[in-house]
Amino acid sequence: MLGILTQLLGDEPSQKKEDVEDGVVSRSTLFKTSKELASEHLRNAIMVLAAMGVLIGNDSDSTGPAEANEVSSVTWAAIGSIGYCKPYLDEWKNSASQ
Repeated sequence: MLGILTQLLGDEPSQKKEDVEDGVVSRSTLFKTSKELASEHLRNAIMVLAAMGVLIGNDSDSTGPAEANEVSSVTWAAIGSIGYCKPYLDEWKNSASQ
């Protein structure tokens, strides 16, 4: 799942204005909207995994089970490598640790 999202969200967020002409959304706007939706689904998955104790919000929190620490480290590293999600990474970690 993270591999697919990395391909979809690999780029940094763009600051372009939305392109709508004659009520038809441009391809770039549709792609941007898809990225926003995918990143929101990723955030929701992170919050569910954190609530279940599978994902630890803070990498330095080693008080959890070893499996959770390993899954967390790999997951956060993968998300950190996704350009589109980098601006949200700290926010998501903070939310997951609460």
